Parts: sequence; C-alpha cells; structure tokens
Amino acid sequence: MKNCKFFRPQLQKINTQHTYYTFSSVYLGHKYGVSWTEFRKKYMSYGGDGIYAASKLLHQEPIFKKLRIGKSKMTPNSLFLQKRLMNFTTNQKDGKEVNKQIIALKKAIEFYNLKI
Repeated sequence: MKNCKFFRPQLQKINTQHTYYTFSSVYLGHKYGVSWTEFRKKYMSYGGDGIYAASKLLHQEPIFKKLRIGKSKMTPNSLFLQKRLMNFTTNQKDGKEVNKQIIALKKAIEFYNLKI
C-alpha cells in the first residue's frame, strides 16, 4: 500500500506494536474513478476476504436519533473517514492464509495501478 495512490494506511510510530482485528486504511481510489465497492469486488475476485466498512457513528444510530439520547454532535472527521475506511481482516488461521490476502491485495492494486 505504501506506493499506491489508492490508500493512506494507518500510521504506526517507530518502536510501537499493534494488535489489530482489522488493518485499516483510508481508501482514496474514488479520486481515480474506482469506487470503494468496485475495489472490494476486484480484491475478492483475486481470493481476498471481504473488506469491512466502518460502523455507524453514534449520532447515526436509529435509537439515538429517535429518542434523542445524548448529544448528537456532527463529527466531520469521523464522517469523512466512515465513507472511506477499508478494514482488511487480520484473523487468518495461518501464514498461508495471510499470504493469500497479501497476494490478492497486490493483484488488485496492480490491476488498478495500470489504469492510472
């Protein structure tokens, strides 16, 4: 992802370690005419697991809207990210399955890099 214009990966500071249930990245492919859904389909066509979207924000949940529970402040940064996050699964059972995901992502990136 580092050299792909379609993604802005989550930052990781030097000398830190993370445990992810997904690896998140901001998807920017729409700037190049490739929708979030289109990229996801291509990734999956190469054998990638599904890509999760961001969950609803608190103020978007029906119960909070209907009952007006809490303060439903608009959060522009969260709204921006919610529509653009791609959350890749990281719970594969072994290294072979992890490699399958890496290869699928590389193939999808290469497919679209040839078009931009």
